[in-house]
Amino acid sequence: MNDDANHHQQSEQARPGTNAKIRCPPIFVYNWSVTQINNLMSSPAVSVKSFTQKVIKSGIRLQVKEKVDFDKAIGALKLRNAKFYTHGTSDEMPIKIVLTGLPVFDLGELKSELHDNGISPSEVKLVRSTSDGDLAWYLLLFPKGAIKLRDLQKTHALFNVTVTWRYYSKKQVDAVQCFRCQQFGHGMRHCNMEPKCVKCGELHLSNECPLPSLIGDDRQASRLEIRCANCSQNHTANFKGCPSRKNFIQMSEEKKMRRRTATSTGASKPFGATYTSRNRRFADVVKENPATDAAVGGAAAAVGAVKRVAAVVDLAGSASGNQSCANNSSDLFSLSEFLSLANDLFTRLATCKTKASQFLALSELMFKYVFNG
Repeated sequence: MNDDANHHQQSEQARPGTNAKIRCPPIFVYNWSVTQINNLMSSPAVSVKSFTQKVIKSGIRLQVKEKVDFDKAIGALKLRNAKFYTHGTSDEMPIKIVLTGLPVFDLGELKSELHDNGISPSEVKLVRSTSDGDLAWYLLLFPKGAIKLRDLQKTHALFNVTVTWRYYSKKQVDAVQCFRCQQFGHGMRHCNMEPKCVKCGELHLSNECPLPSLIGDDRQASRLEIRCANCSQNHTANFKGCPSRKNFIQMSEEKKMRRRTATSTGASKPFGATYTSRNRRFADVVKENPATDAAVGGAAAAVGAVKRVAAVVDLAGSASGNQSCANNSSDLFSLSEFLSLANDLFTRLATCKTKASQFLALSELMFKYVFNG
């Protein structure tokens, strides 16, 4: 699948003239109370009536519906030097393009070269480069609807060097990190948190750090001064192996899994509430849930097949009087237990909507029948 297909959503956002409603993200305000937020929102400078608050561990989660109210709230919080962060509104989401093929250039030089080729990004960043600087990856941001990838791809070379263009794609398992406060989960564009240095972890912007950008003769001494702003260990805050980063990614994945499980089983009921008791018949479940009749028809047929096979096996075992089977019966399911297990299995699987919920159902059955849980 090519980049255009992978980033159809970005292309859709880039179309001018769309009248989609602007979505406003929540604003996370640290060390403020509900009363303070209410006073702020009702002040003459803001005067916003339609908003909601949720008390969280470190402060308030403020949500407004209209962009004009969102901008007012952000402006008022900045004026009061409040510690907060948020994200861009849906209309502000830029088009992100990755430019590769060039060595490391001064960003001012690169912007000038792009401008000479009719390309005017709102922002240019050096994402990463090889240790010798011979190959670099640049991230270019364009206003929504300002550019299309196929137009950029008509420019085959910059500085007489062949280049390639593609949409930016975030890794499936990764963490967004703010370059201002070094926390995970948001970017620096909409962050008003206390700044922390990516190198020494102190309370200043990274570009104001007294540590040398390139460690020379005092390599060892400078290395010992490096401190992570998140875990306080001897590495920079953007180190991919940081324990805090790994913990954030793990917690994010677990949160996603819980959401999927809640969606598949119904938010109003606990997971086990959708299952039937051991004493209820499979046919009764289907009758009570006619919408699932077609989906579980195969399961009902399978239960019938299991019963017929089990009856033949039981009859053959009785006729032969096989003593060895009788000796091992304590380690096997009895016919009634096996039929109950099969009935319970297909009943539970019929309510599952994801692989995760199927796996959990199988695990519960194993503990129930094998370990008598």
